Formats: sequence, structure tokens, C-alpha cells
Amino acid sequence: MGTRARIGIVEPDGSITSIYTHWDGHPNHHGPILLEYYGTEERVRALLALGDLSVLDKDLGEKHDFNHRPDGVCNAYGRDRGEDGVSARHSASLGELREIAEEYTYLFQPTVGWKASNHQCDSFVALANFLNVGA
Repeated sequence: MGTRARIGIVEPDGSITSIYTHWDGHPNHHGPILLEYYGTEERVRALLALGDLSVLDKDLGEKHDFNHRPDGVCNAYGRDRGEDGVSARHSASLGELREIAEEYTYLFQPTVGWKASNHQCDSFVALANFLNVGA
């Protein structure tokens, strides 16, 4: 069973670009990966360029058979399974993003870093703190 999540970046105008992730969006999985491997704007934008993901992992990787994902590599619906309509989505505001929010939402702010929230909470906290409180 998947724990759905959205991963996004806050744009300079306050809008948000985000992707869906299907499998294990729980903070115990996504949190350490995002903090360790996607800590720069460049890496986050490269991740978002993959579009929606079945699995988030430490390496962006290259096109591969969707059903035989190499260890440690992201599994992308568009790149690896050839699906259409899975590009990153643009939300004009946090409120608009909340309308499509999944169980967990992870937002990268280039001057601040990662923040996270779950579907039961209206506010975001630093991802490291989110992990420490057991989300």
C-alpha cells in the first residue's frame, strides 16, 4: 500500500511547483532522502523535472524498465513507464496546493530548506523537526 505525498518547490512569486509520489511518502522514508540527497535548488528542480514518481530514491537515475527499478534509483511514471500527464504541477498558492495535497507534503524553499506537513495540519515545520516529533 502506498503512502502518497507531494514534493514541491516554492517559486520566487510564492507559487509552488510539485510532483506526486506514490510509494512510501511517510517522513521516515522521504525525509532522510530529501534532506541528504535533495538539499539544493538544482537537485530539487532536477527531481521535479522527472514528474510524478512511483518511488523516490537517492539517485535520479536514467530511463529503465519500470517493473525492474535499479536499487537506489527513482521510478518515474513518465520517464520509465511512458505515461502522459504526469509532469510537475503548478499551484498559484499554498491554498491551491492544499486542494491536491496528499497524506504528506514536502516543500523546498531555496533560502530556507525543506519543510513538511501532513494532511491533518495547516502549518509547515522544518523537515528535520517534523522527523523528530514522529509526525
